[in-house]
Amino acid sequence: MAPPGWDWKPPAGDEPVPVGAAAPAPAVRAGESATDGVLATGRKPAPLWDARLTIALLIIGVLGVYTFVQVQNSIPQAIATLYQQEGLGSYTPAASVSGSIAGGLIAQVALWFVAAAISITLLLRRRRAFWVPLAFGVISVLTMMGIILAVMLTDPTLLGHMESTRL
Repeated sequence: MAPPGWDWKPPAGDEPVPVGAAAPAPAVRAGESATDGVLATGRKPAPLWDARLTIALLIIGVLGVYTFVQVQNSIPQAIATLYQQEGLGSYTPAASVSGSIAGGLIAQVALWFVAAAISITLLLRRRRAFWVPLAFGVISVLTMMGIILAVMLTDPTLLGHMESTRL
């Protein structure tokens, strides 16, 4: 069956396998193929540090979500304190403030769950996933800043005071 002149020689150091005997199977970790660390898709699997880093970043993300929820809940008190310090009278939040804060809270939790789902999917496929919690962390910070800005923009007294104190 081989082309003329072709001769197979076993690699040096290997012992010949007797005819009819099964060759020993190479040691393969769970989830890997037997092709020297290459997945069935032809890519090498993500290194072990990626899974550990991804899980650590997701845990840090839970702490970040908790912190951002606390910060967003304290926005009205922070603005009331600013009113008191600047002598602007008493602060009465606009009707949209509670909705903005509630939307921000829901967004923070939803962002973490989406990041966790994508990360776990990538980890199960043995692909790099550490970038997912990092990217969603940046999106989470930008969301929190947007909520703070939205709440501040609903207060004409605060905006007028900021305009009058510009340098």
